[in-house]
Order: sequence, then structure tokens, then C-alpha cells
Amino acid sequence: MLTNRQLGITLSLTLMIAVGQIGAVGAAPTKAPAKAPARPAAKPAAAPAKKPEAPTTAVKTEPPKVEPVLDNVQDVTPDDLVNKPHEYLNKNVKFQGDFSSFSSLALDYKPAMKPSKSFLSFLIFKKDTHVPLSELKMAMAIPKEKDPDNTLLATLKEGDQLELVGKVFSAALDDPWVEIFKVKKLNAKPEEPKEGERKAAADGQSPSPDVAKDKDKNAQDEAKKRSDVKPSETKNKGGEHVYSGKPGIKVAPGKPEIAPIPADVVDGKKPAVLDKNAPPAVRPSHTIKAPVKVK
Repeated sequence: MLTNRQLGITLSLTLMIAVGQIGAVGAAPTKAPAKAPARPAAKPAAAPAKKPEAPTTAVKTEPPKVEPVLDNVQDVTPDDLVNKPHEYLNKNVKFQGDFSSFSSLALDYKPAMKPSKSFLSFLIFKKDTHVPLSELKMAMAIPKEKDPDNTLLATLKEGDQLELVGKVFSAALDDPWVEIFKVKKLNAKPEEPKEGERKAAADGQSPSPDVAKDKDKNAQDEAKKRSDVKPSETKNKGGEHVYSGKPGIKVAPGKPEIAPIPADVVDGKKPAVLDKNAPPAVRPSHTIKAPVKVK
């Protein structure tokens, strides 16, 4: 039989052993459960390939032409401008004249500069003459390709009647220098009558509408007639034909015939002068008439 003291010691030992086992169990490391291997992420679906876009060419649009607003435009004549250039300086003017030709007279002059890179120049005739009015210097900005003024300037012919509007921007050299803003063709120069029409008018006949056609036909007929004429020909000493190469012109044979004249052609006697052969390149006569005796 155990005493109470022994029982108490036994219980104490038992409790200590139990507590020690519980601490050991709590201190033991706990392994984490193994994770399942991660699946590889699905690749995103490839986007459909885009068709290459056709290259787009940018269309250049030219800005519309802005015409300057001209106030107090004065109607003048070219002679007025030439005689009083300082009076019209920095004023807007309008005048008329017959187109002469394009020129560089009003360009690249420093006191009245209008550069040739961006301006053009032209002349008009003096009134009722064919003399260019060089004292009147006119410069105009080169129009754009699609500008109506570009077509108008390209079709100008000598003698076309024009109406011009511009501004006198300088009076250098005591001449009027005018910047032209507007050009208007009033009348085109009438075409000169052709040669056949002038001849018909002189004869009092109405000209044919197909004068040029008739003229060409006549020239062809004339050439055909000439082609039908054969070159002249003759025979040389050997009997061969010799051609001159030109119609209607006879030529001598290549080698002239040299033959003595019979002795009995003059009264049955041989003249002393004709005893020798004819000189070279001279064709002797076939017969010589006897001299006529004058009684």
C-alpha cells in the first residue's frame, strides 16, 4: 500500500513527464502541405494580321486667290502715266493697251524692286504704232498653275487689246513702275488674211474657204508636172547617151567631135585656114557656105 506521500510524489512525476511531452510535441515543426504544380498560363490568341494600307498621297489644295481691294481707281491713259509719273505715285490706276511682248524690263531693279523669281513683266505698244512703250514698266506676280490669269497670259498674242488695273509703286528714272493686279482681254487681234485671200480680194473675188487646201494641191500638181519632164539627152562620139540632169537643158557630149572639113566645100578648093583640124572643145560646122560675091 502506498502512503499519501508516495502517491503525491508519483502524481507530481507523472504530471511533469506529461508536460514535457506536450512541450516537445508543440515545438516540433509542422510541414506545409505540398502545393500542386502551377499550370502554364494560356497564351493569348494572336491578333489577325492587318492588311497593309495603301499609301495615301496628300492632295495639295492651293489657297484661293485673294484679290486686293482697290479703292479710288483712276481711269488714265498710258501717255498720262508716262508724262506725269510722280502725279500718280502710290495711286490705283486703270488703262488700256495692245499687248506687245513679255520682257524683263521691270524686274530686278533695286530702286523699284520686283524680283524675277516671283514676278513677270510685259510691254504694250504705243498708241496706233508697233513700237513698244518701254517707258511704262509693268510687273505682275506670277499666277498659280490653276489661276485663270495663268491661262490668259499663256494665250496672249501680239496685238491683243488689254485692260490693266494696278498701282504705281515707284517713279524711278522718272518712269511709271506699275504693279498689275488684274488683266482682262477686251479684244483679240484679228488674223491677217492669207496670201490667197488677199489676192482674191484684190481681184474683187470672194476668197475660197479652202484657200490653204487649194494652195497645197496646186503645189503638188506643179511638183508632179516637173517630175514628168525627162532630162535632156544627147549622144557622144561612142553613141552613148549623156544626160544633163536638168530638164530642158542640153549639154555637149563628154568629148567633142573633131573632124576635118572636106576640101571641096568651098568652090572645090581647100581653104588654107581649114587645112588643120578644129581646136579642142569647139564643134566645127558640118557645112560652110561659099562667100557671096558682091557685084
